[in-house]
Amino acid sequence: IHAWSVLEDALFRDPLLDDALEAAKSDLVASAVFQEGAPVREFERELYQMLGGAASPWSRDPQGTASSLERASLTALETFRASSYRPGPATVAIVGPVNEGDARRAVAPVGEDPAPALRSGSEAAWENGDRRALRRDVTNSWIGAAFPAPRDFPRTQLAFLAQQMEERLNPSP
Repeated sequence: IHAWSVLEDALFRDPLLDDALEAAKSDLVASAVFQEGAPVREFERELYQMLGGAASPWSRDPQGTASSLERASLTALETFRASSYRPGPATVAIVGPVNEGDARRAVAPVGEDPAPALRSGSEAAWENGDRRALRRDVTNSWIGAAFPAPRDFPRTQLAFLAQQMEERLNPSP
């Protein structure tokens, strides 16, 4: 349950730090420049377009390009986080030695927003509204959170923000 409070602070309360953002941006831009023209990047670009269709914004490479990474600003990321990283529409998974009541109290108000319109016949939980409590023996503990993203939000900024959250929760040595 303590893990949720750490995740909750990183997602909803703690401000993004400009120095950390700029350092991460510099590393990602250098990596993008290094990978330009690599055959695997060309393959991935074709794969994304084949899976999502060339017109879909989700067909673009989530790693972005050097120029798209340069455009990722602290203001844009904070604005996206404030509008999209909210507990109400979130989905949370908690695995470990906790009981369901304690877990539900710890993550409130997660999931309290009105349910989105559901698509019948879909197997995806985010489309059919599936919610389950599973009781299984486990050998590890973890917690995860997922949030709906606006369809038109730039994937590079979304991936960059996720990287910032991951770094805050599991800092590099």
